[in-house]
Amino acid sequence: MKLEKLINAFPAFQKLSSQDIGISTLYKLAVMFDKLDVHFRFFQNERNKLVEKYCNIKDGKIYPKNLIAGQEFDKECTELLNLDIEVKEINLPVIIPETENIKLSYSDLENLKEFIRIGGKNED
Repeated sequence: MKLEKLINAFPAFQKLSSQDIGISTLYKLAVMFDKLDVHFRFFQNERNKLVEKYCNIKDGKIYPKNLIAGQEFDKECTELLNLDIEVKEINLPVIIPETENIKLSYSDLENLKEFIRIGGKNED
């Protein structure tokens, strides 16, 4: 899986993690979140290094140091997002019973489709 898929799903993960969910489903999601967090932290650390190298921060906003720095920043961020990550140790997708009262948008569901499935039975 490309790191970009995981990063694009991050806002939906945050929304999902704030839902009141039954304990069994919550436990499965917590295990998944814990294992995926390694990849989130890796991305944040690497992106911070790129920001430090190519950008200035003013008033909480990121600005490239110059045109070439901006191009290099974009190039290296794209390379970072295109990295393949291993998620084999995670039993995906996590099945969320239809009886759970979860509120997600279509966009959230699209970003989470490799990570969760609504309805059906868990493999374990």
